[in-house]
Amino acid sequence: MAWTFIDVMQSDDRGAAVAAAARTRDPRLVTFHDPSHLLGRALARTLAWKHHLAWDTYFAYRPGTRWLDADPPPPDVWFHQLKDRERWARTAELEVGDASWTQHLAEACEADPAQFRTGDELRHALAETLRAFARPSAPSAPSVHEQPPSRTRSRRECYRAGVTTPLEQLLGLATPPVAIAFLAAPPPGLARLDRSSAASCAYWRRASDGEAFYTEAADHVGCAVGAHTHGVPTTAAQQAELGQLVETMVGLEYLALSEVPQIPHREVHAEFGVVAYAPLEAATFPPDLVLVRGDVRQLMLLAEAAQAAGVGSGAPTMGRPTCAILPQAIQSARGSASFGCVGNRVYTGASEHEGYYAIPGSALAAIEAKLAVVARANTELAKFHEARKAQLG
Repeated sequence: MAWTFIDVMQSDDRGAAVAAAARTRDPRLVTFHDPSHLLGRALARTLAWKHHLAWDTYFAYRPGTRWLDADPPPPDVWFHQLKDRERWARTAELEVGDASWTQHLAEACEADPAQFRTGDELRHALAETLRAFARPSAPSAPSVHEQPPSRTRSRRECYRAGVTTPLEQLLGLATPPVAIAFLAAPPPGLARLDRSSAASCAYWRRASDGEAFYTEAADHVGCAVGAHTHGVPTTAAQQAELGQLVETMVGLEYLALSEVPQIPHREVHAEFGVVAYAPLEAATFPPDLVLVRGDVRQLMLLAEAAQAAGVGSGAPTMGRPTCAILPQAIQSARGSASFGCVGNRVYTGASEHEGYYAIPGSALAAIEAKLAVVARANTELAKFHEARKAQLG
C-alpha cells in the first residue's frame, strides 16, 4: 500500500506530510510527499483529466498489477472526494475560515460523480474492495503497461525511489536510516548474511543500500574492536588479536591504555544470538536502535529533537570506535552521537562531513514527533536570523 501527501492547501508542507504519515505506522504502508504535484498530475492523466489535479483520490489495483510505464496504470477500482471549486470554497470558508487556496483548483470537477465516496461510505467501499481483491480467483495474467524501463535500476535506486521515512523526509538524508536489533533467534523470513565483512560497521552500509539480513557471532570477529563492542564471545587467539590492535593504537598515540576499559560494550548475559539489520522502512522486526548517518546540521536537528523528547544524550559526542555508539544508545536508552572514526569511514564510505546518531528503538516515535516541530522551528528561526543579520549586519 502506498499513501502520498499532495500539497494543496496553504498549510500543506513537508512537516504536515510527515506529521500525517506518523499517525499511521504500518509496515505494509509506504508514504510519499508530492509538493510539486508530479504524482497528482500523473494520476489525473491516467483518468483522462485535462485540468484537474488528482488529490483526495483512492486507487486500488488487483494483485499482480505492475507499473512499468511513465504514468500509473489505470486502476481496477477507484474513488474520490473531489468537488467543484465553488463547493470547495464554501467548505473551506466554513471549516477553516479561508478559501483562498481553492482559487487554483479547476472550476469544474472532472471526476466521475458516480465514484464519489466520503466518510463511512468511503471506508466501507475501500474495505470491500480490498476484501474482494484478496479472495482466491482464477489465475490471470498480470496487468502490465508494456513500455519497459529505459534501464535496470540498482537495488539502492529502487529503494530510494520507493521509500521514505519521516526521518528522511524531515532531515533530507542521503543515506537511509538503518534498523538494528540484537535477538536471541533470527526473525521469521529474514535471511542470513551471504558473506562476512571485515568489520561490523560494514553491515550498516549494506543495510542502508537496501539489504535486510541477520548475522551471527562468527560474522563479527573480523574486527577485534567490533567484536568487543558487540559483546561477541571470543577465543583466546581473538582476544590476543584485540590486545595487539590496542597495543598498535597506543603505540601510535591514537588511544591511551586507560581509555580501553571505558569503551562502551554490550553486556551479554546469555548466548550471543543474532544481529538483524534492515533499512528502517523495510524492517520486519522491532529495532533496538535506529542508526542515522548525516551531516552536522542533520545531526543537530536530531539531537534537538531527542532533547525535546526527553531522551537526549547525557554523554559527550563520541569518537573512536564508532561501533561503540550501539551499546551506548541501547544501554543508556538515550540518543547517542558519534563523530565517527577512520576505520568506519573506510568500511562504510562515510564522508568526512558525516557523523552518526543512534536512536533507541523505544524512543523513535517520540523523536520523530518532536523532529517535525524542531525542523519547522529551525526553518522559521533561520528566516528570523537572516532578517536580523541583514538589518544589523
